[in-house]
Amino acid sequence: MSIFTLILQILGSLILFLFFFWRRLREDFDSPVIFRSGFIMVLGFGIGQIVFVSIVPRFFPASNIFNYAGLWFWGAILGLSIGFMISQKAFRLPFYETLEAAIVGFLFASPIITKEWIFSIAIVTIFYVLKLKYKSFNWYRSGKVGFAGLATMGIFFTARSILAFIGSTMLVFTGIGKVEVVLCAALAFLSFFAIYDLS
Repeated sequence: MSIFTLILQILGSLILFLFFFWRRLREDFDSPVIFRSGFIMVLGFGIGQIVFVSIVPRFFPASNIFNYAGLWFWGAILGLSIGFMISQKAFRLPFYETLEAAIVGFLFASPIITKEWIFSIAIVTIFYVLKLKYKSFNWYRSGKVGFAGLATMGIFFTARSILAFIGSTMLVFTGIGKVEVVLCAALAFLSFFAIYDLS
């Protein structure tokens, strides 16, 4: 991959993330606040990648259950999470609504930085189906915003956990070996537990 292509991918994913993040929150918040919040998350996303890829290999040797290929993804997830918490507190944004907006932005940005287009499109489709239907679920009595985003995130990480467990080469975003199973399962559990808490 050339540097030019990489730059185009980064810019494309950045624009898509910020656009869909803004689109999800624009009716309730001023655009400058939304974009500042989004830029903090994007900054965390980038810094997390660099830190993980540069530092983790120095302390954790590669093995049969752990490799370095997917460190950028987990660094990005951690950095994005820290950026989310900072911006959410700084601008006093509602937690679940902002989280869902960030998830939507990430879902639309992901096809640019992964070759697994079918998986990405399927996840986006699942999100919108759930977004349209979740208020009709009898067991989800609260009807609060956040269900579609959390459920989609839970499904995404459940799928990653299963693919990592069976050793599939179709793993969306290169994984870090068998350790991937535990990390993805934990995030999936937290996502579904958050839905239970919301309900």
